Amino acid sequence: MREAGALTARGADQAEVIWSGCSALAHGDTYGTLGSLEHTVVEKQGQLPLVRFTGSTQFLRQATGRSVAMMQRGFTLFQERAACHY
Repeated sequence: MREAGALTARGADQAEVIWSGCSALAHGDTYGTLGSLEHTVVEKQGQLPLVRFTGSTQFLRQATGRSVAMMQRGFTLFQERAACHY
């Protein structure tokens, strides 16, 4: 992923972050999933907080936009490399 990401405008680090985040969501990783959601502490009962988790539209928009850009770059590279060069 880092090697492919290095060929994009955002670079290897950004590509790896996007891939890791999408992978966490796709595989139901608790830490990754909870980290991508917005959360609000509704109340506390002693030291135990009651937390409401909601989807983050800003996160979803940014992640989708960056993922689409990476896929477009991948298709462009495929077309360039699949072309016959004499």
